[in-house]
Amino acid sequence: MSKWRLLLILAFGFYSSFVFAKDGGSKQYSNGQKPLDLVFCVDLSGSTNGLINDLRDNLWLIINQANHMEPKPDLRIGVIGFSRPSFGRENSYVKILAPLTNNFDLIEMELYKLRPSIEKGIK
Repeated sequence: MSKWRLLLILAFGFYSSFVFAKDGGSKQYSNGQKPLDLVFCVDLSGSTNGLINDLRDNLWLIINQANHMEPKPDLRIGVIGFSRPSFGRENSYVKILAPLTNNFDLIEMELYKLRPSIEKGIK
């Protein structure tokens, strides 16, 4: 996936979270920030080798873009991976790599635990 395509998807995600919010985007926390939850569902099968590197490389770009939005949102990010044999058949090869959190260092740490490429059937 090209970086431009990834950025376009992210931009739509940021925009749509405000426009399509159930409360019309008017809900705010007591600190005045609007919530913005962003969940990445990442295909980690052999056919998408290297995709995790793109997410790793762009994570802080995404966070910095959110920090420059007006009004500044209360950003939480989560990551779900799928199609990796090591995630187990009993879980349908799906794993929550990072639950929704604003601890972005935790997300980065979890992403770096994964090998960037995998061949079919290797755990």
